[in-house]
Amino acid sequence: MIDLQLFALTAPTEITPELRLQAWEKSTFSAGMQKSFFNQFTGNSPENIIQIKEELKKSAGDTIHIPLLMPLSGAGVTGDNILEGNEEELIYRDFIVTIDQIRNGVRIKGKMEEKKVRLDMRKDARTALSKWFADYIDKKIFSELSTDPTPDRIVYGGTATSENSIGAADTFSTKLIGKAKRIALADENTMIKPVRIDGIDTYVMIIDQWQARDLMADEIWINAQQNIRGKENPIFSGALGMYDGVVIHQCARISRTETGATK
Repeated sequence: MIDLQLFALTAPTEITPELRLQAWEKSTFSAGMQKSFFNQFTGNSPENIIQIKEELKKSAGDTIHIPLLMPLSGAGVTGDNILEGNEEELIYRDFIVTIDQIRNGVRIKGKMEEKKVRLDMRKDARTALSKWFADYIDKKIFSELSTDPTPDRIVYGGTATSENSIGAADTFSTKLIGKAKRIALADENTMIKPVRIDGIDTYVMIIDQWQARDLMADEIWINAQQNIRGKENPIFSGALGMYDGVVIHQCARISRTETGATK
């Protein structure tokens, strides 16, 4: 006769790793989750920096034509000179926006796959897709804003005159903020329209984290900071500060080239 109790003591039974209970948190932390950076600048009003156009919401089509009225450039007439026959024509330029759709999805094998873990995979899928969409929107806007700029709209730091000539000392500073603003105001026909806040023309500038680091070391920036706390306009929300009528924001989604000195 075999003594089962003695056998159990000399050769204890071990639970295999596959059978051991393991604790899994039901919720998932999402790395770097944040909404679209440009949400705060977007709206239906002409005063918004990014304006939503809804003409095609209730009608068919894929293109919106936005007429741009150019400033009058004539000298006018003086004194008793006859105005009739010397009038100006209104000049319009056509800005075309063509719409398309962008889609993405997450595949989950099925209900049995979800049963294997305590994670809420469907909730995680929505979270991952919302982050992907926010990333896509921001990177698309930055791409459109920075692709093939005309030479008169490019500003270099320090003594650099091209991307290839950018050196370690050619950092971002308040001088670049002031120069960029003057370029934006330079020509009536090509000027960048400012946002009017409390009766003051205001611009928004977006820089990346490395430019922000250099700006924070600029003594002029430090000494000239304006107190923007308490201002209700969304363009001030989360801003680094304000200089020369330009509100400075930081965003890590700005594309960077490999040309020139490293950070």
